[in-house]
Amino acid sequence: MIIGYRTKLPDGNPTGFVEKILAGTKIHTIRTNGDRWRIGMSIQHATGVRTRHYRKFADGVLKGKQPVAMWRRRGRLAVAIDGKALTAERLQLLAVNDGFDTLEQFERWFLAVVDKQPDRTYHGTLLHFTDFNY
Repeated sequence: MIIGYRTKLPDGNPTGFVEKILAGTKIHTIRTNGDRWRIGMSIQHATGVRTRHYRKFADGVLKGKQPVAMWRRRGRLAVAIDGKALTAERLQLLAVNDGFDTLEQFERWFLAVVDKQPDRTYHGTLLHFTDFNY
């Protein structure tokens, strides 16, 4: 299946996701519709999905899945994986492993997603490209 990536952050700066996937430092992605993914499925990493700018830049295999929930707590992003809330240290690790340069970038990106949810809680799936799990 195809996983599409944005190339720019909301502030207009590049995400660097393509380079980080190719370098093996972006080791997972967070998606809303995780139910359609099965461990062992082939992945086509791409940008410009459903546009004339489509570009597949890598192939991979889905190695693991974990449910993730995110919500706003005291103005900051709170995250639970497999029903367990992440500590500040694990949240920092999640941000870096998801391809963000800073926790602040990760929080801005996902707080915007959380704020669009009717109940202000985002439920998704962490799709792993390696054997790493939280």
